This record gives sequence, C-alpha cells and structure tokens, in this order.
Amino acid sequence: MARAVSGYDAVINATRQTADQPGQTYTDTAHDWIDGLTFAGVSHLLVVGGAGILEVAPGLQLVDIPDFPAAWRPGALAPRDALAVYRAANLDWKYFSPADRIAPGERTGHNRIGNDQLVTNEEGESRISAEDYAVALIDELETPRFIRRRFTAAY
Repeated sequence: MARAVSGYDAVINATRQTADQPGQTYTDTAHDWIDGLTFAGVSHLLVVGGAGILEVAPGLQLVDIPDFPAAWRPGALAPRDALAVYRAANLDWKYFSPADRIAPGERTGHNRIGNDQLVTNEEGESRISAEDYAVALIDELETPRFIRRRFTAAY
C-alpha cells in the first residue's frame, strides 16, 4: 500500500468489504491504511463510510434503532470499529458518512453538511444525489474543514 500511495498529498479510501473477504475486517483495513500512509509519508486520508453509524438521537446511532434492516446491520456496524481506529491515528484523517440514501439524480449544490448526526429533510428523509455526494467528497479533499473529524452531507 505504501508503494501505491507514495508521492500523493492525499488518499480517498472508498473501499467496501464483502463476504468473500474472510478474516479481513474494517479495523484490519483501517490499520493497513494508516500504516501504509504513514510509511509513505502521506498525511491526509479521507475515508468514505456509511450512514448507519450517524446519530439519530444523542448517543443512538441509526444502526441501533429497532427498525433498522437486519440484513444491513453487519455492514453498518463494521465501520463503527474502524472509525475508532482512525480517531486514534496520528494522521489527518476525515470520515465521510453520507446520507442514508444515495441515488443518481442531478447536481444541485444545495446539500447541507453536518458532523455526527444524520441530516434529514422536513419529511425525515436522509438523501443526496450521487452528483452532490461526489462534490461534497471532493470539496472536503480540496478545502479541508473536518480534519480528524467525521462529516456528512444530505438535503
């Protein structure tokens, strides 16, 4: 990994683990990223995670509400432990937990940015177009505001 990222100013980790990766956890991958970037001298890492570990009430994450889909639960819980690893890392990480629903649409430029809480609209929906999601991601890379913090974007 160090060889692959050597010479870069920043790296985006938007990987997703699947069931066919036995023995490799999100925390293992987080440690691998941190070690590789540190060895290569790359100090900026932007990690893309999920909405499941955003808070819907103080101390209550979306993944922990009773009607959270059981099939999604393992994939939503795994990034929680990885985020703890990044929080302890000695590099300028940022963790992007976007809206609950991402779908192709149009670039509006009117999304809202938040921190640890799920951002919702007047109807209680947390959504964003893939186009505005991409812009929020690149904006944070080009103009960092959330160094060593998590952020989210939604309408």
